Amino acid sequence: MAISRQQMINEALSHREIFNEFCASVDFKTEQTKKTYISILSRYINYLEEKRIEKPRESAVMGYKNYLRKQRHNSGATLQLTNIVLRKFYRWTERLEYYPNLAVDLISENVAPTFKRQALTIDEANLLLDYAAEESTKGIVELRNYTFIYLILNIGLRTIEVSRADIEDIKKEGEFTYLYVQGKGHTDKDDPIRLDSNVQAVLEEYISKRKVKEGPLFINHGHRKGKERITSKTVSICIKKCLKAVGLDSRDITAHSLRHTCATIAISKGASYEEVKQLLRHKNINTTMIYNHTVNKMNNRSQSLVGEVLHTKK
Repeated sequence: MAISRQQMINEALSHREIFNEFCASVDFKTEQTKKTYISILSRYINYLEEKRIEKPRESAVMGYKNYLRKQRHNSGATLQLTNIVLRKFYRWTERLEYYPNLAVDLISENVAPTFKRQALTIDEANLLLDYAAEESTKGIVELRNYTFIYLILNIGLRTIEVSRADIEDIKKEGEFTYLYVQGKGHTDKDDPIRLDSNVQAVLEEYISKRKVKEGPLFINHGHRKGKERITSKTVSICIKKCLKAVGLDSRDITAHSLRHTCATIAISKGASYEEVKQLLRHKNINTTMIYNHTVNKMNNRSQSLVGEVLHTKK
C-alpha cells in the first residue's frame, strides 16, 4: 500500500542523503550527463541547507527558481536545464517513495535558441579559411587548427565531435569515405558523414604530417601534454583566436558559429532541410528548420531595394 504524501515527508531522509542515493544509483547515459546533474542538484541542495529548509515543499522549489532568475548570469537555457534536472530528481524520489514530487508544476522557460550564435557569411568563412590555411604552413599546431576549422565548416561537426574523433573512425566503404562520429546523446560512433575529396585531402595532410595510423585524430602538440586528445574547450579557444585574427571578434561569433555556417550555406545553395538534417545529425527536422530564419534574413533583398531609390550623402 502506497504511503501518503505527508507520511513520505515525515519519514524522509535529509535531501542531502537522498541526493547522494540518487547520484549513486541512477544510470546516466554519459559521464558528462552525470556531472551536469550532480552540479545542478548540488547547488539546489546547498540552497536548501543555507535556507535551513529541512522538509521542502513546492514553495521552496519556486523560491529556488526565483533566486536563480535574480542572478543575471543565469540564462533561460540554464533555468530550463534546472527544470529538467529537478523534474527527473523528484520523479525518482516519488517513485521510490523517498519524497513527493515537488517539480510537477514547474513551468518551462523561454529559451533563446542556440542558433542565435551568428553564422558567418560565405566571404567571412573564406576569409577565416584563407587565414587558417596561411597559418598552417608555420607548424603542426596551425595545420591541426586549419584541419578542424575546415571540417566544421564543411561537414558541420560539433567541437565535442572533433575532440572525440579517432583516426580509425575514417573508413572507406565502397567508393565513398566516411567519418563515423559520436553524435549528441549517443554512446557509440554510429553516425557516418560522407567526406568529399577536398575534406579527405585536408585530413590526409594533417595525419601524414603526424606519421600515425591510429589514436585520437586531433591531439595537443605541446611538449608537456604530448599526445593527449584535444579537448572541446581547446578547439573552441583555438577557433576563437583565429576568428579574432581576421576581425570577427564578437560574442555572437564562436566555434559553434562554424557549424551554423555549414548549415546556412548548404540551405542557401539549394540543399533540402532533410539533407541538412542528415548532415548535422539532428533528431528532429524542426531543429533544422530554425536555420530558415537565418537563410531568409541572408537572402532578404528589401533593404537593397529601398537603398536603390534613396539618396546617399554626397
